Amino acid sequence: MKCSAVLCSYNGGRFLREQLQSIANQSRLPDQIVFVDDHSSDDSWQQLRLAAESFSTRGINVQLHRNAQTLGVTANFQRAIGLASGDVICLSDQDDRWKHNRLLETMAAFEADPDLLCFNANADVIDASGKRVGRTLFEELHVTDTELESLRQGDMSRILPERNLSTGATMAFRSSIRNVILPFPQHFVHDDWISGIAWLVGRTTTTLKPLIDYRIHSGNSVGLHNLPQSVAAEGEHPRLTHLRWQLRRIGPMLQRLKVCDALHHGHAQQLSSLQKHLTLREAVLAGNRGYNLLTVLRELGSGRYHRFSRGMKSALSDVVLVRKNVRS
Repeated sequence: MKCSAVLCSYNGGRFLREQLQSIANQSRLPDQIVFVDDHSSDDSWQQLRLAAESFSTRGINVQLHRNAQTLGVTANFQRAIGLASGDVICLSDQDDRWKHNRLLETMAAFEADPDLLCFNANADVIDASGKRVGRTLFEELHVTDTELESLRQGDMSRILPERNLSTGATMAFRSSIRNVILPFPQHFVHDDWISGIAWLVGRTTTTLKPLIDYRIHSGNSVGLHNLPQSVAAEGEHPRLTHLRWQLRRIGPMLQRLKVCDALHHGHAQQLSSLQKHLTLREAVLAGNRGYNLLTVLRELGSGRYHRFSRGMKSALSDVVLVRKNVRS
């Protein structure tokens, strides 16, 4: 089984050399390396050219490209992933630092499980100087014990509609799903999209063991402190905003599976049921005509409040808002 390491750069020269060295020091080297620079104005391109020469002398197939104009993080990764030829595609950010066994343990996970489509890992957080701050990535993200167990088991049913806990910096996936994940839709970060689609059509897992050092600094392109989130419109109830946010996340995924004729997978059916539940709750809270207290009671009887929300607690809170809508 062959592995492609995919690294995208954009004005990352400050930290790029350390990342490239960590890839060169892997106990299991990649079979191919894809470098795509997004028209950097610093010395990133020069560093990639030198690295490409070095990796080539070690018998590694190197694809080296520079965009004619800046495409942005997601579009740049889309181009780079399209150039990868390995059975497994292992993503790399430009400013982190791989632990020496990252590729070895990643490939071992895929070799041990033929049904595994996407593999993620934890990370040790480091600062701009490369010093560990004493926390892991999941601790920095305040991932709960329940979420950690769901990630380990590959159960994304509760996590996927809420937030992205699969960072591209630690992600690897089988190239066999590339025709489903590409192209990336607008308003989605590439890692969020890949992990969601992979879970919908197959199996994913996450090791809680850190396999990279994840660097936090002021120049992160997509980092812990600038992730997409829901923002309430003026006068809109926060719960309604959040429901609409969830629907915006899962809708494009289900549409992609429909186009690729992959809606028959079990997880896709589960997400379709969730979409129906959220759409109904959105209509109730928005005060749409024909959606009322009886609607909530019917939905509660269907079991979807317990399966996808917080059961009776969510149903009762929706009833309270329905009554307020009626009074107003």
